[in-house]
Amino acid sequence: MKNVLDGAPIQTPETVWTRYYGRICVYLRSFAALSYEDREEIAADTLYKVWQNRAKVLDGQDCRAWVFTIARRTAIDRLRKSSSHDFQKDGALSAELDMVPDLKNVKPEHQLIKNEELEFIQTFLKDLSDPDRELAYLFYYEELLIEELARIFSVPKGTIKWRLHAIRKKLARRWQDEFGV
Repeated sequence: MKNVLDGAPIQTPETVWTRYYGRICVYLRSFAALSYEDREEIAADTLYKVWQNRAKVLDGQDCRAWVFTIARRTAIDRLRKSSSHDFQKDGALSAELDMVPDLKNVKPEHQLIKNEELEFIQTFLKDLSDPDRELAYLFYYEELLIEELARIFSVPKGTIKWRLHAIRKKLARRWQDEFGV
């Protein structure tokens, strides 16, 4: 059996690490109670589990949902085991900064508008609950399918659709309040 992860062959642990470490660390930011060190350890643990179980990957199978399910369960296990939950907001999802295009050749007024929009989105995401922030990240950034999200969260597809609709509606309402558009 040829082991494939996201269409790329799994040949070494470094292959898996390079492909997923950063993505998992960003995803784990949706768990506000996790510290930076916790996120790094969970990402490493996740990738170790992925490597150990790579034989379960079927030819041609899109395994992103499988990888993020392992990351999610590892994070939840860590949170359950921790004796004191320090619910700091510094763990809020802030990956949007990594996705901002280069604005060097943009007029200052356009850059100001982009910065305001980015700040708005970051604030909106920080204000979401951990599960909604996690769902938004996996759907919009990782582009996982509704069916994959339903498997990850162990809920019906309709529940995922409803939660995504509620997030979009909340965003639209906040956008209207902030910008009047």
